[in-house]
Amino acid sequence: MLGKANTLRAVKAQMALGFTSQFYIEGFMIKTELGIIFKRAEAVLSDVTRRQTDTQEVLVYNGRRKVNFAWRPKSNAKMLQMYPPTKNRSWHRSEDKRYLVVEGAKGTFKYYDPRHELTGGQWSYVGGNVESSKPSQVWLWIQTAYEHAKSIA
Repeated sequence: MLGKANTLRAVKAQMALGFTSQFYIEGFMIKTELGIIFKRAEAVLSDVTRRQTDTQEVLVYNGRRKVNFAWRPKSNAKMLQMYPPTKNRSWHRSEDKRYLVVEGAKGTFKYYDPRHELTGGQWSYVGGNVESSKPSQVWLWIQTAYEHAKSIA
């Protein structure tokens, strides 16, 4: 019964953050639904649009210059890719191992990732399989990618 109580607490915590349908319960595990999180980003973040291509869904920051900052391939809806590209950039873990750090000509970009769910080599972007990540953590990553895009736009 303790497992059910913990799951209910987690669901209530997610709902308090505004995630009313970003998850579904399978067994007792909360699963992230990226499509819904992308829709929320478009609704909540300033100057953001969501566009569809034949192969992916993209979040775009529409500042002085447009910057794509998050991608969700249609062929694998569990995968998330985020700004910045890691091609020709180095990436590593911070000394305390809580951040994924990408360094390049346009600056240093950090993603809070204490559970090491992200990599810098996800099709030459920051990303990974986020199916079992907490929706609140994925939302934090989307917001971080948005801030990185704003900083260079």
